[in-house]
Amino acid sequence: MTMGTIRLPVVAGGVTRIVKFCVTDHPAIYNVIMGTPWINAMRAVPSTYHLCLKFPTLAGIKTIWGNQKESRMCCLAEHKLRNPVTDTRADVDRKKIAESRKKRAEPICDAVDSVCIDEACPERRVDIGSKLEEPLRSELLSLLKENINSFAWTAEDMPGISIDVTCHKLNVDPTFKPIKQKRRKLGPERAKAVNDEVERLLKVGSIAEDKYPDWLANPVVVKKKSGKWRKFEWDERCEAAFQKLKSYLASPPILAKPVVGEPLFLYIAVSATAVSRVLIREERSEQKPIFYVSQTLTNAETRYPQIEKVALAVIVSARKLRPYFQSHSIIVLATLPLRSILHSPSQSGRLAKLTIDLSEYDIEYRNMSFAKSQVLADFLIELPAKATYESTPDEVWILHVDGSSSKHGSGMKIHLTSPTGEILEQSFRLNFHASNNEAEYEALIAGIRLVQGIGVRKIRTFCDSQLVSCQFNGEYEAKDGRMGAYLKVVREFVQKFDEFELTRIHRDENTSADALAALASTSDPDLRWTIPVEFIERPSTKR
Repeated sequence: MTMGTIRLPVVAGGVTRIVKFCVTDHPAIYNVIMGTPWINAMRAVPSTYHLCLKFPTLAGIKTIWGNQKESRMCCLAEHKLRNPVTDTRADVDRKKIAESRKKRAEPICDAVDSVCIDEACPERRVDIGSKLEEPLRSELLSLLKENINSFAWTAEDMPGISIDVTCHKLNVDPTFKPIKQKRRKLGPERAKAVNDEVERLLKVGSIAEDKYPDWLANPVVVKKKSGKWRKFEWDERCEAAFQKLKSYLASPPILAKPVVGEPLFLYIAVSATAVSRVLIREERSEQKPIFYVSQTLTNAETRYPQIEKVALAVIVSARKLRPYFQSHSIIVLATLPLRSILHSPSQSGRLAKLTIDLSEYDIEYRNMSFAKSQVLADFLIELPAKATYESTPDEVWILHVDGSSSKHGSGMKIHLTSPTGEILEQSFRLNFHASNNEAEYEALIAGIRLVQGIGVRKIRTFCDSQLVSCQFNGEYEAKDGRMGAYLKVVREFVQKFDEFELTRIHRDENTSADALAALASTSDPDLRWTIPVEFIERPSTKR
């Protein structure tokens, strides 16, 4: 029964509501219970599964979290208040059960002694309990020795089992005509293993010699890890599968003819000594090869960076397959960011010349997200003969990164220099709000991902952010949670390099990266620039 009602102001997340409560004279574990009227007035959404309550405020969505431990304690306390007598009895019963379980004897494995019961053959032994006392121990040993012939120590001791006890039969349909298999020859090692097994089974009487004029299964012997042999029977189905496999391996795929106007796909594989390409057309989600091209690199070409080897593979394909490149759109699939590399205006030397040569064709560069016909290119790359020179050790690449944040947005710039002087530049625009320090970390992470994609193992990195460089080198402590998350991501990436060094430089020494980072942060996202600007949709710490 209620004693009356009272209206009290309730403040939650900065929102105040006047709530009407009913007052009761009854013991309870709760100070107050918020009902449905208050939930509706707050426009709140409760979730018992997530143990939280969300409601809108002027400052945004607020969340009130519950505590699972406190909820369980309240539930147990309420149960004790409602059932005080039953609860006490239950506690007593539980204590009695726990005590009885403790007193219950646990199974104990007694020690045993290994005793020989046949002096003529010392290896014939049995295990008996070491705690057996006399005269029981002597009587047991005498009994075992008198009935020693009852034990089967080897397969020879079991000459046969009556078919009344057990019998093994082949469930063969008697209406089927017997089939004789072709004889298969075994190697000397396998033949010896089969002969030894047959002699052992004949000796103990487990098998008997018989003649099968119309049907015989060839044994297949496979060596196990333990050194023993596992034996199978080679039947007609195995022979049919084997012949089918031989036929498949003996018939290479037939080259397809392209259809006018359809796009073609080019898969590339690059090694230290060779490059290979496979031109593919797609028909109903099935890829069919059109042409294969493989080439061994010259002594000078083997010293090209990985980027130039890939570009060389594309240009050689365009020269050898010129009719296809002139009459079709070519989609180049590779693991490296070819579009960013070849379209960068800062390229010079060989890479710039290769880019100019490819500009006359309709070529689209994509990142390879599936293998498919890439396996053909990987296979072809193993065919050219290996060169006789020794590969040079990995050299150090130079990476400059910089991030910038303004009221118009956030951006960053990567400036990568190879050991031979080639320069790769890339700008990024962040499609999410980020502080200047977060933009600096995003620039460092994007640069590390780029060099990992190229295959660089040794990198020397420079940035003008004192906070990022000092936190990475351990001079500063990352107290902010977001900075700590970014620092963790960077350290995970760095572990994959053979050598990595991060150095802070003055902003005047990082002018190229700084200028392009500011360009990416203030530019119109819908405006096309000559310098490629890519977009990052979410923070690196949430990927």
